[in-house]
Amino acid sequence: MKILNNRFWLVIIGFSILAIVLKSLPSLDKKEYYFDRTIEKNILDVLPVYGVDAEKGSFLSAASQGDVLQIDRVAKNIEIISRQQREKFPIPFDYENLVDVRNDTLVFSNFNSWIVYEPITNYVEKIELKDVILFNTFLLDDYGQFLFFGEYKLNDLIQTGFFTYNRKTKQVQMVHVFEEKKERDLKNKLAFKGGFSSNSDYILFSCELVSKVFVFDAKAFYLGTVNTLDKVPFPKIQDHDGVYTYSNEGTAYSNKGSFAVGDTLFVLSANTKEPYLLADLYSLSNQKYLYSQKVDGTGFVNQHIDVINQKDDQLFFYMFDRSLRIFAIKSQQ
Repeated sequence: MKILNNRFWLVIIGFSILAIVLKSLPSLDKKEYYFDRTIEKNILDVLPVYGVDAEKGSFLSAASQGDVLQIDRVAKNIEIISRQQREKFPIPFDYENLVDVRNDTLVFSNFNSWIVYEPITNYVEKIELKDVILFNTFLLDDYGQFLFFGEYKLNDLIQTGFFTYNRKTKQVQMVHVFEEKKERDLKNKLAFKGGFSSNSDYILFSCELVSKVFVFDAKAFYLGTVNTLDKVPFPKIQDHDGVYTYSNEGTAYSNKGSFAVGDTLFVLSANTKEPYLLADLYSLSNQKYLYSQKVDGTGFVNQHIDVINQKDDQLFFYMFDRSLRIFAIKSQQ
């Protein structure tokens, strides 16, 4: 009997220790940030154009002129696969992000610089910025001006927000700054992870982990911020001696991306229960929620999407299976 009692307490102690250990480990935040949606009639037609799968070791991107690109970081080349005769260009330098491709001129960004590359003539120009760290970049015109999201040091203060850079004057101009601090820590690079999309009237920056979409006109004038109704808490960032990572506990997805049609913002939330693609509609003039609508013709749901971009009247859905699906949008209004 005494042996059984000892075993019993050993089991209890063992489970107690296991519970303490498991409790101390980080876990994914499984809270659901849904809100009561009003689903009304569709004001949008979504027409499939085509889809493409990335080859092994490559990933896909889309340029502002509608070209679809396949980028191989190992072989260091870019292939334009949307043209009738495919074109492949080498990349003779290291880079972080492809910004855009226009008229066979490629623009890349690194930590604090852009590289303009013309592979046909082998022309390479590096635009290095002092006191700037680039998070994301949007090409305003044919390489004359850049709209960028990042950090800019001005008068001993680190400003986080959106700025423009003029290639001719070499000047940085503030567009919208939402935080100032004395020291740089780069937490915002992770916290405000997201991407630009645009049509002829608006430029949007959608945050993946923060319930915000920043709105600009076509000339990069700041119009306002749409706060999406899922109200995901600000992501928790861990500091490991200057190396920042997401905390599994307390970090949740908000938006998959957004696009604009007329004066309406369409946000594809990560927090939906519906078994179809669902868009939340907001007014771009007053940043208020209007209603939600089912988006027919796609064959997938919000959770299948990794990120979404808009190039005028086309939508580019980057999927979790590494495919790219392209749709044409047509307003019914």
